[in-house]
Amino acid sequence: MSTFTIEEDNLGLAKCLQHIYASLDIVAIQCALELHIPDIINNHDGPVTLAQIAHGINSPSLNVDGLSRLMAFLVHRQIFDQVENQLNEPLYS
Repeated sequence: MSTFTIEEDNLGLAKCLQHIYASLDIVAIQCALELHIPDIINNHDGPVTLAQIAHGINSPSLNVDGLSRLMAFLVHRQIFDQVENQLNEPLYS
């Protein structure tokens, strides 16, 4: 029977979480690419709203709440930048 210290357990857990988050990054980026989000943002003169991104995706069954969460994740992972306009609406670039 082997014994591990709390530090060793925490290091192992941290390593597992790093792998999980790395796979989430890949899936989120793949999703953004399949929806052509970088192209939609790039085709505008400046930062775009979530509504503009949704309009650019042009899907009748688009889940805008899910798109919002995807964008928030990608901003957090520093794939996209986010600022707010005068209406406190997020703008993505």
